[in-house]
Amino acid sequence: MNFTKTNTNSYDLNKVQDNIQNFVNQINVSITNGVIITAQVDTNTAVNHLLGRKPKGWIVIDKAGNADVWRSGDTTDKKIVLSASAPVNVGIYFF
Repeated sequence: MNFTKTNTNSYDLNKVQDNIQNFVNQINVSITNGVIITAQVDTNTAVNHLLGRKPKGWIVIDKAGNADVWRSGDTTDKKIVLSASAPVNVGIYFF
């Protein structure tokens, strides 16, 4: 996702464009630099997220069953520890 500023003589419009560009840059860093991992999660399951850094967040994008999934342990630059209310196969987007 890129934002291209338009050259203008308007201070106000330039300021709005600067704010939009800052917002787009934050989105690019936070949400769009992610990876999808599939794993079976039950109690205290270490999942390798493959980011090479601590994730800023994660979203369960697919579940093959009716179970809650939550972070239950330490998160490092290589793994996150998750638990589920019942064993379940999940797809997780790490960013």
